[in-house]
Amino acid sequence: MLDVLRNRDLSLVQMGLVEAAKQRITVARLEKTQTKVAGEVDASNRFIHYLYRKKFALEQVSGDIAELRLHCERAYVGFIYEVGKTYVVDPNTGSCTLILIGDPGTTFALIESH
Repeated sequence: MLDVLRNRDLSLVQMGLVEAAKQRITVARLEKTQTKVAGEVDASNRFIHYLYRKKFALEQVSGDIAELRLHCERAYVGFIYEVGKTYVVDPNTGSCTLILIGDPGTTFALIESH
């Protein structure tokens, strides 16, 4: 993402903020603690999130989630959402983006862990 922003017309201050955010993300990825992201399915029935860790679960779901899709560097998989399940991503798949399919307005907490 930083490479994309480098091609934009950003001031030195803005680039400094981007670099600082990148460093915070790098540190967060290496920490052994869980991360929690508040999510909401948009009007196109999707929520998209780049996974930083190889384990994730959904909690506090309010609404309907139908399907989860993982688009990874070396794999693609889609599956039906199961309440209370912790999903583990094969480390051989490389970096992954989670695409959640559900009813617009569905809210949830996405928990990532090691």
